[in-house]
Amino acid sequence: MAAIYRSCRPESTGSRGKIPRDGAFRLRPRKPNSKYTKIHQTWNDILFRSNKTGQVVIRGPPQFASKEDEREYQKQHLAVAFRALARQGYDEALSGHISLRDPVNPKHFWTNPLSKHFAMMRASDLVLADEHGHVLPGGTQRPFNVAAFAIHSEIHKARPDVNAACHAHSIHGRAFSCFGKPLEMIFQDALKM
Repeated sequence: MAAIYRSCRPESTGSRGKIPRDGAFRLRPRKPNSKYTKIHQTWNDILFRSNKTGQVVIRGPPQFASKEDEREYQKQHLAVAFRALARQGYDEALSGHISLRDPVNPKHFWTNPLSKHFAMMRASDLVLADEHGHVLPGGTQRPFNVAAFAIHSEIHKARPDVNAACHAHSIHGRAFSCFGKPLEMIFQDALKM
């Protein structure tokens, strides 16, 4: 993708930085016979298109008929988040966890069961726990990580506006922590640790 951006530039619209009247942001190759011509046409057709009125429509969060539907949707996305962490290498043995506040009862939260690998997580595997550490009916009846409860229950108690929390043990994060220095947030990529 970097090659596409280097070989293309925005079309002239009379005023630098403005989007054309039809709402489509087009990329123009620097050379007319560029090997990127076909690629940039695809980008124009797919990524930068607007609707008939010229407005770009961005999908918002879904609306649910009931709290139970919202719960199922969020549990499915939580399971996918576990799989995404596994794919990025943020799963180490039994370390790491994500918790999600339950939309039906905000004093309860969903988390991963003990000894279930992140890459194998399904919505039906998640454990429902209360703020006192009790496994509740509605989720799988398996124990969960005590460290997850200690950290995440306090976060959910202290911050009712926070719906989810994640604690991961990445190779890069552990290696950097050996230096004992704070992470400087001088650019966005520093947040990927």
